[in-house]
Amino acid sequence: IYMLFSLGARRISDPDELQSISNRMSTVMARPVFHQGPWEWAARSIQSADFPSLLCLCAVAALTCYLTLLVADKIHADGWSRSLEAGTKPVGNNPSHGVWENRLRALPGPIRAIYLKDLITLRRDLRQLSMLLIPIAVVGVYLINIVESRSLSRLPSIFFVHTMLFMLAPIALRLALSGYVAENRAIWLSLVSPGNTWYLLWGKWLYSMSLCVPLSICAMLGYSLLMHQAGSDILINMWQTLLTMAGFCGIGVGAGALIFDFNAENPRFGVPSGSQFVILGLQFLYSLLLAAVSGTEWYLIRSGMFTSPLVAMLAFILCIIITAVFLFSPMAIGAKRLSKLEI
Repeated sequence: IYMLFSLGARRISDPDELQSISNRMSTVMARPVFHQGPWEWAARSIQSADFPSLLCLCAVAALTCYLTLLVADKIHADGWSRSLEAGTKPVGNNPSHGVWENRLRALPGPIRAIYLKDLITLRRDLRQLSMLLIPIAVVGVYLINIVESRSLSRLPSIFFVHTMLFMLAPIALRLALSGYVAENRAIWLSLVSPGNTWYLLWGKWLYSMSLCVPLSICAMLGYSLLMHQAGSDILINMWQTLLTMAGFCGIGVGAGALIFDFNAENPRFGVPSGSQFVILGLQFLYSLLLAAVSGTEWYLIRSGMFTSPLVAMLAFILCIIITAVFLFSPMAIGAKRLSKLEI
């Protein structure tokens, strides 16, 4: 993935450099990795098919497993005995929850309850956010490559803006699905609460927007500042970021409600990998349509065929319509499935 984004950002029109990168990558991939240490000795023993070496290897492996079991048993026994002796601490109401209830009083009660509940339960399992490290790193590398490349100044910035917005799609999807991971079979509590399933989905949409919008805004702002863009261009980039994130989160929340297996033993695998690729494909289609509208707007303004305010207004309206379709359609399908869900 990094190689593809790097080529797209820096080596668009340089076939010689592309060949050089391919040769270097082939050299790196063909080079032996981890050629020092016990793993190298184990591989050499297996390849040599020498009986004494294989016997010694098996003895070392068995001894390692035995020592590991002893240590694990000691740690488990000690922790289990301490947990039996520890007293239970009464759980009280957190005063900050009431403060946020008052601050978000403008929201409908069911939406506010779902939204705050998801934010509170997220802290119980922050491992869900570990999947965001790779997309965030890719975005950082992408920004660095754009700044270091000198041959990209002739290309319109709209190309890089929409490319980076699509790279933020996995982040929005992961954050949207994390709300369902925290639910699992307990989703029935939300389904029997006052209000229909739309309240549930809008609460989860606000939850995912609250987490991914700050990160997306920071990434786009960093790009705009690194490229020394004007204030009007920065505002346009911020607007495109908010609009795109709204669509991404709507697709993630709606598709999650449709596909998520609430009866799965491990909720982290409630959405199969293949289904996640399908959702990413839908997000890519949405991003591609927005990029097509923005690209057409840029071409018409640059060619002087129409006046800038007229083209900008039409592009604005068209982007709103596309976002509304990709936001409400998946959520409507997901709400229909949740209304008939049986657990």
